[in-house]
Amino acid sequence: MTDFNKAIGLDPQGALAYCNRGIVHYAERDYDTAITDFKKTVDLDPRFAVAYANRGLTYYAKQDLDSALADFTKAIELDPRNANAYYSRGIAYGAKNDHDQAIADLSNAIQLDPSNADAYRYRGNDYYVTHDYGQAIADYTRAIELNPRFGVAYGSRANAYEAVSDSQHAAADREKAQELME
Repeated sequence: MTDFNKAIGLDPQGALAYCNRGIVHYAERDYDTAITDFKKTVDLDPRFAVAYANRGLTYYAKQDLDSALADFTKAIELDPRNANAYYSRGIAYGAKNDHDQAIADLSNAIQLDPSNADAYRYRGNDYYVTHDYGQAIADYTRAIELNPRFGVAYGSRANAYEAVSDSQHAAADREKAQELME
């Protein structure tokens, strides 16, 4: 933190130092101060996509979903190849129960970063909620393939198997989830 404060003191117009200090404040759960630093970042550099994405994460942490969505959308407008912004916006849409938009954004995130096991799991959750259990199982399976120690994905897949009356697979996944989460 001291280094970022020094950098800001030396160059008060340096957007990167404000953004980095905002990230530290976010990590310390000092969300209001983080938002202030991210706002200063975009005031200095309105094309700083990462600052919008980070401010979106901070708003999400404060459960201000509308502000989070606006910032994730701005980050995507500025950098359409930002997989993390699509991923984060997809999660925020899911939290607002807009599962179709969540699936679309998480699909974009997966297309840009097919190694993101969490994106498959969250998209699986949205498919599950919309009763598309086959797609949910496929996404949870892919998440597990990418991260075989992903206990939450096993538990989620168990629920999807249960929904399609596949109690044998559901029981095996519940057992594996419990083993991994102990």
